[in-house]
Amino acid sequence: VEDARNGAATIREVNHILLLGWNRKAVSVLKQLAKLKETVRVVILTSTNTNVVRAELRQESRKLRGLKILPLRGSIASPSEMTRIAIRKAAYVIVLAEGQGLKNTFSDVTTIKTMMLLNSSRNDGRTSNIVAEIVNTENLPIANIASNLSHPIVSSGQVISKTMVQCARYPGYAQVYSKLFSLEDHKIELKNIENSEGILFGDIATRITNATVIGVSWLKIENGRERRVTVLNPEPDFDLAEEDELILIKQANEDLKISDCPPVDMVKATGILFNRPNIRKVLILSANPNLGSIIRELDQHSTELLEIIVACHDAKSVCETLGSKYEEIYSSKLKIQPIEFDLEGIWSLEKINPTEFDVIFIVADESESKVDADSRSTLILLLLRNICDKTRGMTFPPVITEFLDPQTLELIEDSPLTDAVVSTEFLSHLLVQVVRKPFMESIYRELLNAGGSEMGFRPAEAY
Repeated sequence: VEDARNGAATIREVNHILLLGWNRKAVSVLKQLAKLKETVRVVILTSTNTNVVRAELRQESRKLRGLKILPLRGSIASPSEMTRIAIRKAAYVIVLAEGQGLKNTFSDVTTIKTMMLLNSSRNDGRTSNIVAEIVNTENLPIANIASNLSHPIVSSGQVISKTMVQCARYPGYAQVYSKLFSLEDHKIELKNIENSEGILFGDIATRITNATVIGVSWLKIENGRERRVTVLNPEPDFDLAEEDELILIKQANEDLKISDCPPVDMVKATGILFNRPNIRKVLILSANPNLGSIIRELDQHSTELLEIIVACHDAKSVCETLGSKYEEIYSSKLKIQPIEFDLEGIWSLEKINPTEFDVIFIVADESESKVDADSRSTLILLLLRNICDKTRGMTFPPVITEFLDPQTLELIEDSPLTDAVVSTEFLSHLLVQVVRKPFMESIYRELLNAGGSEMGFRPAEAY
């Protein structure tokens, strides 16, 4: 008991859940596990003081009711610690980037070392589902090498930047993603249909009455390694093979219903054109490590001249760093301009004239420990609301804002906010989904990729 209290216990359980690392997403991950009514032991291993961890757990104790949580202190990149927590016997392993986020203190190096260690600790007789978080998108290739491409790696910077840009292209997108990422009402699953050899995708999709079929998936052997292939939104005449599985979105507690009726004849729509979003002028308020990824994603979606104004503290230096870091990636049609903006100094937005832009982004800035990121974003929204009130009658652009705490949303009801991307919730939901169902990683990767199959809003009367 004393060892457990001091975070020095040795685990002798089987099929437990391991949470390696501690950051602001950890409690949200645990909330998801509580909603799933997990009954096995959840072991937390982190270099963070266990008193700090327990204090955060107590604050959310009601929402964590039912979970058997044991915080332990130690290095997540230590072989002896892996043995102590019975890594080989765990059912699920979630690796978080260690750090509190303030002044960009997250460490991908520790995560990469941990993934190398997990690969060397693999047991031939037992397999664990493992997922890891990488903060900086640039570190994703080396993280995949460290994991030997054996486990899904979720780049939090990449997911958030892509999600925010999709929200800019289709305002209202955040609500769709929050439904997909959550595990409460709906779920995405794979379903193998018996005797499906030679059946057309469109035929079987129209016969399923209580789910939406969004694609096809199968396992492929490549270089001696099993890899999952995912095709979203295939053509109706796509031929299914016996081993193919359908990708479905369905109610969480319903059994799949397949009608015996003949397939419905497909009717081809004619004369209906959908205008794709055309973003040419963007305002980004504040800066964080995801800024370069957001701009890169906007650039990849753009087919013409794209002007981006970055308004933050020390804006000129920020833009110069972006230019040198992404020089070989950004296209020639991209133009980035700095404007000095600081809530502790030059905080007026009147000179910028927000109504001139196609979209406004507010990113979560954790560079200062004195003011938390959500308070900073809320103040900026108040400034925008003031401008919005003065420019009534003029079209105000969509405002996409990243938040870290979902409770902040209660403070901003009367604001020009269009989409709120609560990054901690989005990412924790995604990590839990992927560790429980590893195939989900390939689906989200395809949905979020520029040039891939994307979700979009269309008028219902067109169908």
